[in-house]
Order: sequence, then structure tokens, then C-alpha cells
Amino acid sequence: MSLLTARPNRVHFNPKNKAHVASLKTYIETGTWGEVKFACEGSYLSVPEYVMRKFIAHQLKCRDVVLEPYAPKAAAVEESPKPIINPPILLLAA
Repeated sequence: MSLLTARPNRVHFNPKNKAHVASLKTYIETGTWGEVKFACEGSYLSVPEYVMRKFIAHQLKCRDVVLEPYAPKAAAVEESPKPIINPPILLLAA
């Protein structure tokens, strides 16, 4: 068996799917996933964090900001200072 065929099929967690929730429950109880294996989406670093946060956000009926695409705020464009055309001459007393 090659590594490609041995690799489990991974899906994105759907908190409305009973099989997905059952797999999460198995993970919480045993430390291993159930029948369904998951892949991360967004900017998560681990599958357990991704699945649990998505499940909690669904249960609390709120959004998870980590899942939103990263869009850095546009930096304010600073105007360059106006050049001094005729700079004043400073006379320093010796």
C-alpha cells in the first residue's frame, strides 16, 4: 500500500453534521479522532484547535475571527513634507 492510498480523507469540520460532532466527542474522550478526520482551514495551527473553536462558535452563535481571511488594514499614507525651496541661512556666532 502506498502512502497516497493510506492517507485518510480529510474534510472541513461542520458543526451541524452529526458524524463530525461524534468524531469530535471521540477525540475529547479518547484523544484520537473517530470515523471522520479533519483538515485545518483559516490560519489555525492545529486540527483540534480549529475543530473546537468552530464548534464553540457554532454553539454560542458567534463568529470566529480566526476563520476570516487575513486582510491587513491599509496603512495610512503619509504625505511627504513639502520641500523647503529657500532654506533660511543660519548665522552662528563664534
